[in-house]
Amino acid sequence: METGATGSGQDLTFAAPLSTWLLMGFFRGIPADLEEQAMVDGARRLQALFRIVLPLSAPGLVAVSVFTFTGAWNELLLALIFTTSPDIRSVPVALQYLITGDVFRWGLIMAGAVTAAVPVMVLYYVAQRFMVQGLAAGAVKGQRPMGPGTINGTSGRVSAFPSLPVMAVG
Repeated sequence: METGATGSGQDLTFAAPLSTWLLMGFFRGIPADLEEQAMVDGARRLQALFRIVLPLSAPGLVAVSVFTFTGAWNELLLALIFTTSPDIRSVPVALQYLITGDVFRWGLIMAGAVTAAVPVMVLYYVAQRFMVQGLAAGAVKGQRPMGPGTINGTSGRVSAFPSLPVMAVG
């Protein structure tokens, strides 16, 4: 039974726990006060989610997406086990099939390896800013990622919604 590019839906089984574990730590680093401030400013729960929490969690989401993509892209064992047709082989499996017995076609293997690495390198290049933020966020206790709706280091509050007036508290 073939269900995808690798012939199995098993990639999700291994990616979901890692992604959940990484994102749990990141979401715990976003203070709940920011959501509450948005609701005090007049936002509904979904508006607070989409305008406050998701923009602040973008670095973590991008970092986890890149890690998950890299893991799925380099998957060899499951793809080797579950693919039955040469038409649906993944890149690592196709490279593995270039080795026949004791014959190593080094030119083809190295060319295929470089070609297979290009999409991952481009993805890391595009997402490098988010990767650094996502990996470093929450690494030092007490430091939170800055974003819309957070306190900007001054004594005043920044409204999450510029069209709504800022309510004075205290």
